[in-house]
Amino acid sequence: MKVLFIGGNGNISWYCVQEAINHGHEVWALHRGITVKTRRDFQPEVNILHADFRNQDEIKKVLADQKFDVVANFICYNEEQARFDVEIFKYITNHFIFISTASVYERATKNLPYRENSPKCKNSVREYANDKLKAEEVFTNAYKEFNFPVTIVRPGYTYDTIIPVSVGLNDWTVCQRILDSKPPIILGDGSSIFTFTHSKDFAKALIPLFNNAKAIGEDFNITSDERLNWKEATDILVEILGVKGLEYLYIPTEYVYRYLECLQPLKTERKDKFCPSLAHSLSHMASDFKSLKMWCDLYDNSKVKVFVPQWEPNITLAEGLKETIQWMNEKKERKRVDPKLNEILDGLTEKFKFLLK
Repeated sequence: MKVLFIGGNGNISWYCVQEAINHGHEVWALHRGITVKTRRDFQPEVNILHADFRNQDEIKKVLADQKFDVVANFICYNEEQARFDVEIFKYITNHFIFISTASVYERATKNLPYRENSPKCKNSVREYANDKLKAEEVFTNAYKEFNFPVTIVRPGYTYDTIIPVSVGLNDWTVCQRILDSKPPIILGDGSSIFTFTHSKDFAKALIPLFNNAKAIGEDFNITSDERLNWKEATDILVEILGVKGLEYLYIPTEYVYRYLECLQPLKTERKDKFCPSLAHSLSHMASDFKSLKMWCDLYDNSKVKVFVPQWEPNITLAEGLKETIQWMNEKKERKRVDPKLNEILDGLTEKFKFLLK
């Protein structure tokens, strides 16, 4: 099959590209040609179409004479972008895969484990989830109205080139803090059970869905079956980093959230010095806590296993995280430490250090 990935070298998509290559597909990637050092390089087998997917005229020109059996878009984030996808790809592909997010489910214990027909949250505090759900609705309506050949896939917390942490972002910052013997911060008492999925496991379920006529018009969760709480996940990270005797700082979620809210005025001050990065860190973490990490995060994968019966996610967090850290250690530029995030975490630690006693 001739397969197009939009994106293709990201945290989730790189192993999907690799798995498509492993299956013998002719793999193409639509990419603007600019990347960051904390991502993997494209495989030499990949045919690159250079274009910025946010430039509609440019995309129309690049794709004018192209046709693909399958198109998988990993970087469609909102309703407007979804409408453009429908316009562009309705005539040039047999199967369109929209990579959505498991964040669209309404967080409530009564809904666990989240299934494809579980209630969706249409007013999440996390704009990313709201926008992805609106994009889903565009694709679903296009399928109902004129059989746009879409399949919706919802990954959960998926990692490869990122580090899952309870409080912080997904770069090397928290790892460096652990190596510096600073206590990792954990929301609540660390007992919320979570699902951590390696992108290699995700890819092995995704690629067999390609060009499967029965998958058109369907939606699928693809997550791990391993269940860990945040205390256990942090134990694994600390052990891989080789640090012993480190105490953890447990802070109630509401306290962390309020602390970040108190920092909000900084978003409009000293813009020339540090505010863009600080604002991003604040908004990303705060919405993450309220919409995701303060809840148990468990999924039912039975539907995708019917369509891909040979698939079983088998990479444990201990195995996958060890591979991620080994990859980061190969080049220092992959180990990005955010000084603004450090500032926030230092402030939290100082504010609540009494909880260590």
